[in-house]
Amino acid sequence: VDEDIGDLCSTAVTLTEEWRGTTVDRARDHCDTNGLSTFDTWYRIGVLEKKMPDACVAPNKCGADHGYYVGGGRGHPDPEDGIVGRTFFYSSSTNCESSSLQGHILNCGKIDGPDDFIYKWDKPSACSSGDKAFCAEEDPCSSTVYTKLDQAGRAGRSPSDEKISDINLPHGW
Repeated sequence: VDEDIGDLCSTAVTLTEEWRGTTVDRARDHCDTNGLSTFDTWYRIGVLEKKMPDACVAPNKCGADHGYYVGGGRGHPDPEDGIVGRTFFYSSSTNCESSSLQGHILNCGKIDGPDDFIYKWDKPSACSSGDKAFCAEEDPCSSTVYTKLDQAGRAGRSPSDEKISDINLPHGW
């Protein structure tokens, strides 16, 4: 990959869909094979932790049947590494490296917070074999991942007369 790094960092297309999160269940019609305009450009994950996960993602997450993550145990690069090649995998119910594609990652350095990563992927296989999406890492301690149980009356010795039932809480964190 022979490109001007400064230009790449400033012109990458930002993906802002919250459904890319690693805890978001599969939904219809989220297939990046058809949904992204081109695979000749660089993309930035602009939501949640603003990068792809480095570990296996369960099937039927990231808003698709198959969610891609950075595989091979090599993770994300440091800024001084420049553009690096990586393998991106998605998992099946029995295999964390069920299928893969090649691509590149560039660490543009810190911009208002954590390192800013951009990605350039080979085009995934057809959506007919299941919807495929590039995942956005989620911090399990983030308030977007769990339901905050902070109503009055939840404290063991609360003065509130309010009775709280957890019967209708959604499954999850």
